[in-house]
Amino acid sequence: MFRVTYPEKMFETKALRQIAQACERAVMHPGSITAIIGEVGVGKSTAVYNAMGTIEEAGVHVIWISQPEKELLRVGGIMAVIIRHFGEDPRRYIEARTEQLRRILGVKTQEDKPICVMIDEAHALGRETLRALKRVLELGFGRRMGLLSIILVAQPELYEKLRTVPEINLRTRKIEMPRFTDSEAEHYCEWVAGWEDVKIDPPAVRIICRKLHNPLRIASIISQLAEICESVGEKKITAEMCKEIWTKNIRTQMDQYGITHKELADAAGYSRSAVTMMLAGQYPGKPNEFKLNEALEDLVAQRAGKGA
Repeated sequence: MFRVTYPEKMFETKALRQIAQACERAVMHPGSITAIIGEVGVGKSTAVYNAMGTIEEAGVHVIWISQPEKELLRVGGIMAVIIRHFGEDPRRYIEARTEQLRRILGVKTQEDKPICVMIDEAHALGRETLRALKRVLELGFGRRMGLLSIILVAQPELYEKLRTVPEINLRTRKIEMPRFTDSEAEHYCEWVAGWEDVKIDPPAVRIICRKLHNPLRIASIISQLAEICESVGEKKITAEMCKEIWTKNIRTQMDQYGITHKELADAAGYSRSAVTMMLAGQYPGKPNEFKLNEALEDLVAQRAGKGA
C-alpha cells in the first residue's frame, strides 16, 4: 500500500479504500474537517496522498501543506500557502490576508470546483493554530458559507491536542488508520519479497506476521533480510534468518535507548527470564512475540519523547 518504498505500485487493502472514501466525503462537504490518524509507518500519509491525487485529477483544487523544518506551522502560513496556490502574493497583516483569502475562495467556489486543504504531520500543529482553523472553515462569501474542507494527517498525539480545543474537536471527523490484518500482513510480506527479488518461505512469513503488523516495519525487515540473502548468495528468506534479524533489531533498540530486560518484561507482562530466553531463541512453547514487539515500541516511544 506504499509508494514510499515501492513507488510504481500500491498494495491494496481495506483500510486504503476506507481512507479514499473518507477523503471523497471530506471534499464533498465544504466547511468540514477530517483527521486521518495512525501510528508511524501505518501508511496514513501514503493512503491520503494516493486518494487526493486521484481526486485532484478529477478537477478538485487540492492544496498540500507540510510542516516547515525549523518552525511550527501557523494559521497565517496556512493562509499564505492557499493564497499562493491561486497565484497571488499574500498580504502582510493577518486581517488583510484573511479578507484576501475570503475573496479568492469565494471567487473560486463559484467555478463549482471544491477546494480541499491537506495538512500533513498535523499532530505538530499548536493548539492556537488548531483553534484558528475554525475561522478559516467559517469563512463565507455572499450567502455561501464553508468555502473549503480540511484534511489533517497525524499521529495519535493529535487526539490529546484536539481534546484541549473542543471547538475543533467537536467538528472533526476522526478516521483511525489500522494496522494490517493477519491476512494482509502475510500477502504484504510476499509482495515486498517480490519487489526485493527474493523468495520467502511460508514459515518465515508466519514469523514476521506473528511479530509485526505495521507495513513500514514489515518492509524494513524484509529489506534487511534481502540484503542478508544477497550477502550470502541466497535467493530465499528462511525462518532462521527471520529469528536472527528480529533478535538483532530488538537488542539494537534496547541498547540504543537503554532498555533493560526487566523493563521490557514488565511492559510485555512476562518474567525477565522469559524475555531473556525469547531473545536467545530458547523459550519453551510459543511466545507472543507480537506482544513483545508492541511493548518495545512503546518503551522506545517513551524514551524518544523524553529525549526530544
